[in-house]
Amino acid sequence: MTERRRFSRILHQAPAKIEQRDLAIEARIQDLSLHGLLMKVEETEALDPTLPVHV
Repeated sequence: MTERRRFSRILHQAPAKIEQRDLAIEARIQDLSLHGLLMKVEETEALDPTLPVHV
């Protein structure tokens, strides 16, 4: 498989909190890039995919 990313991802493991309206969920940042981040979240069912979140 050919890598299509133009920017590298940087491994950076840290705790994080995802907030959506009055809901707050604990998460873990796994890596970062210039255009986003990859997180691991256990409780995704509680989030509404149509609404924005704050990290």
